Amino acid sequence: MSVSLAALECFRSYYKEAFWFRQRSLYFDKRGYRIGFIGLIEHEWLAVLPMPTDDLIYEDFIEYEKRYSKNLREEQKCDLVIALTQMRNKNDKKLAKEFAGLDLILGGHGHMRWIQNINGTYCIKSNCEFKEFTKITLTPQKNPCEELYKEKFLVDIESIEITKKLDPDPCLKQHVERYQEILQEKMCSDIGFTEVELEIRFRYIRTAEQPITNFISDVIRAFTGAEIMLLNSGAIRSDYIIPSGYLKLKDLITILPNVDLVRIMRITGEILYQALENSVSKYPFFEGRFSSFSGVKFAFDPKKEPMNR
Repeated sequence: MSVSLAALECFRSYYKEAFWFRQRSLYFDKRGYRIGFIGLIEHEWLAVLPMPTDDLIYEDFIEYEKRYSKNLREEQKCDLVIALTQMRNKNDKKLAKEFAGLDLILGGHGHMRWIQNINGTYCIKSNCEFKEFTKITLTPQKNPCEELYKEKFLVDIESIEITKKLDPDPCLKQHVERYQEILQEKMCSDIGFTEVELEIRFRYIRTAEQPITNFISDVIRAFTGAEIMLLNSGAIRSDYIIPSGYLKLKDLITILPNVDLVRIMRITGEILYQALENSVSKYPFFEGRFSSFSGVKFAFDPKKEPMNR
């Protein structure tokens, strides 16, 4: 729940009204309406967490949503219930199809712009890397049938591309300029040189080998002294092309912003084989499990069944 709860904290800091807060849901009052939020993740997402998950208790996201949406509706008298999800599109769709008690599903994890109305519930993802944001206007409507929650508001959605045409917030601009001056000298220092463009867009690094992912894997293998190195491409967080020329420190930090652990272990060939099968098991979807590697070569057939490719 860490991603969803972190997002809820943004609402907490922005709105100054009194909050009622629980571990599993949150609501606040705004302009005479009570708005409730619930954070959801899919079970598959647990597999990419860089931490042990054996002691975590996972509950099916649909059953969870039904229970806590009912609590927000009936006990907390929320006029609007919004799900903040870290799930792939197919599970956001499943949530909207099987449960009609939500007004909006605001999703992450998809790395794409996606807006779809499913059974009257809008599922919305706003791309990635702050390329755009989504303006959602909710207009209250008179509703003679109170149990039809989703008909109480008309939904208008506008995708806004983030460009220089947008006027910056004056207060935020002042803070950004201050820290930009501090970071500019360090971030613009040269750390290397590349003779070719480096492709790090998600749809490429999560479906095929790329020079940048091979390079990172080679460096880690050389540093650790391992015979083989596997790196899940989900650890690489950038979604753009680095032009040829000098590499800057900011390029490195943009590519690998998270401090992830590297684990060294001795495994059998059978386990390595299973790891490689898992790496390509979701191809051609943009799964972060797709591995970059060093010290091993293999081929796979995407037409065969997952884990037998």
